[in-house]
Parts: sequence; C-alpha cells; structure tokens
Amino acid sequence: MKKKLLIILPVAVVCIVGIVLAIIFLSSSDKSPVADNTKTDTKTSQKDTPSEITVNSTEKSTQKSTSAKKKKATEKSTQNGTEKTTQKSTQKSTQKPTQKSTASRATSPKSTAVPTEKPTTKKTSAPTSPSTTVPTDAETSPLVPTEAETVPPETDDQNLVDFLNNTDYSFQTLDDVDCQQVITVSSHDTNLATVSLFEKNENGLWKNSGLDTDGFVGSNGVSAESYEGSYQTPYGMYSVGEAFYIDDKPSTGLDIFRVTDKTYWVDDPQSDYYNQKVEGFVINGWNSAEHMIEYYPDYRYGFVINFNMGENKVSDNGVGKGSAIFFHISYSPTAGCVGVSEDMMVAYLNTLDKTKNPYIIIV
Repeated sequence: MKKKLLIILPVAVVCIVGIVLAIIFLSSSDKSPVADNTKTDTKTSQKDTPSEITVNSTEKSTQKSTSAKKKKATEKSTQNGTEKTTQKSTQKSTQKPTQKSTASRATSPKSTAVPTEKPTTKKTSAPTSPSTTVPTDAETSPLVPTEAETVPPETDDQNLVDFLNNTDYSFQTLDDVDCQQVITVSSHDTNLATVSLFEKNENGLWKNSGLDTDGFVGSNGVSAESYEGSYQTPYGMYSVGEAFYIDDKPSTGLDIFRVTDKTYWVDDPQSDYYNQKVEGFVINGWNSAEHMIEYYPDYRYGFVINFNMGENKVSDNGVGKGSAIFFHISYSPTAGCVGVSEDMMVAYLNTLDKTKNPYIIIV
C-alpha cells in the first residue's frame, strides 16, 4: 500500500503543476497578441501617434540644433585658425620686408595689405636700392690671384713659375710665339747662372726636361744695356738658332753647321757683315771677326742665340749692340755668351728640336 502511495503522489503533483502552468499559459496567451501587435505595428503607431511625432520632431530639432552648434563651433575654430594664420603670415610678410628695407634704406613699392588667400611658400623680398647696396671686398678691390692660383694650369713646375714671375715674360709670351721648348738662364746678378730646359708636352703642360745645371754668363753679368765689348750677356728672350760643331757631329733636332778653318763670325760694327757668319775670308770685308775654329774647345759644340739679328744692329752713336752671342761649352765666365759643361751641351743639343720653336730667356 505504501508503495502505491509513493507512485500516485508524484504523479498527482505533476498533474497539478501541469494544470497550473496551463492556466497561467492560457491567461498570458490572451494578452500576447496585443503585445505582438504592438511590436509589429510599432513603426505605424510611431507615425500615427501625435505624441510620438512630437517626440520625433523634438529629437530631430535637437539633432539639428546640436549639428548647428557643432557647425558653428567648427566654423568658429576654422575662422580663428584662419585669422591666426592670416595674422602670422601678415606679421611675417610685413616684418621681413620692413627689416630688409630698413637695412637697405629703400621702401618697398608693394602693398602691405593682409592677404585673404592662403599664403604660399614662395617668398618675395623688398627690392634694395643699388645706390645703398654695400659692395663686398671682391667688388671694390682689384683682382688679386690667390696662393692656389700662383701655379697656372700651364705647368706643374713651380720653378718655371718663379722664374717667369721675376722676368718681363709670361706663359702668354711663350704662347704668342708658339714656343714649346724654353731654356731659362738665371744669373742671380752675378756671372754665374742656373740653367734649365722646359718642354711643353702633348697635353699642353710645361715639364722640366731634367737638364738643370750650373753655368756661366758674361764676366760682367747680364744687362739689358749690353753692347759690343761690354763683356755682358744680353738680358731678354731670344729664339734658338743653328747649332754648330767642330769635331764629331752631335745628335740634334736643330739645323746645324760645321765650323771649319774658313768660318768667321764678324764683330766689326762698321762692317756690312756685322754679327753674321761668313764662310771664307773677305778682303776688306771687316776689321775684326771671330775665327771660330780658334775658339776650341769652347766652340766644339754650341748653338747660336739669335740676339741682334735685325736691321738696326748698331746704335745711333756707332757702337754695336753685340755680336756672336752663343750657347757653348765653358767652365768659366764668358765674354757675353752662356756657357755650360760639354756633357750638358751635348744633352741640350740632343733635346732641342726646331719644330718646337725653342727659345732662351736670360735674366
């Protein structure tokens, strides 16, 4: 019996609970269609109900008001930013020209009105008056070469530059006569000399030929006022003439002649043959002449320096300006020539070339 009760009671409880839940469900289902209709017709009721329309219009007006306030705030901030930018750009554009015009004491002709457009990055400065512009040192001082410019592009040898700087001649002088070989003779105001040979290479640069040597000039030194019998070597720049020899013929690029017992060089200013080479003795041709073969070994090798070869070989007072000026072998001061050792004499003849239009400068 107890077992039956234990089975019946739970079933009864379940039935009662089910009935209660059914009643509750039925009562709630009677109200749910209204709720559903309310949900489904929300949009319609919102449109049809005046209160809801008022709410919507209020919300819209609120939104418009809010957006209007934001727009005004944005416009205000934009206007403030624009005004600040305009003020800054105006301040800059008015300050800079004012400073420049004050420094130059010139007034800018341009208007200083505040620009309404966005300022560009291009800067314009006020024009300065040419009359008030302060010139620089380079504009007022004469052109002076700097230390780097003392060595011109014609050479990389400072010795040649220094030599020419102490003479009346220049690289332009050499170019004017198309000289491509130049012998320099520097006497240092004595009867001793330093002799060098420079040559222009295929690139147009002057190079030392490596023939630097000690030498000699006239026993009374070098002078621009030398004359016949002064024992002075003439100062100046002269072309290199013919080479000559007594013994074996040397190798050279110059025109060359052999000195024989018939070779004379006339040093008589009154002679028509003054300062000329003559082959053979001319009766009554001169009162004085060098019999060149007798000047051995000095004239064993040498070349002619083309000094006083023009028409006016004699000064107005009848004194000859000089004759027989040679570059030859010598181990002591000369009577007016340039002398070097025999080895160097042969080396110079071997290097000189008439196609390079050689010159000699004696100072």
